[in-house]
Amino acid sequence: MDKIVQDVLACATKHFALENISADVSFVDADEIKTLNSVHRGKDNETDVLSFPLVDYKNATEIEIASITNPDTKTIMLGDIIICAEVAKLQAEEYGHSLERETAFLILHGFLHLLGYAHDEMESVYEEILTKAGYVR
Repeated sequence: MDKIVQDVLACATKHFALENISADVSFVDADEIKTLNSVHRGKDNETDVLSFPLVDYKNATEIEIASITNPDTKTIMLGDIIICAEVAKLQAEEYGHSLERETAFLILHGFLHLLGYAHDEMESVYEEILTKAGYVR
């Protein structure tokens, strides 16, 4: 899974001409994502991916960006992306593509949320970034 994370984040940051941007990606089971979804979103069900931004990146001030920047590496840590491996597997089967492609899609979806994108703004970039990363349908 580390390769998929690296591939997707590298292609997404290149697509948006961003440098030194990163996110933590974790994989959890259905029970854990259900708990996180309930606690943080008030929804008592499993979901495929959750994003937890450290700041509102689109509207962040220089001080806010500095607060999430590693002073040694100068890397900006946008936040956390949590993916439910069980839901990803079910969705891959449902959509008829590989688990790797579904996982790449979920990483990208979460990353776009960390950048401040709403769902309707994401549609135009999914396929281009996933294709460049090598995760086609």
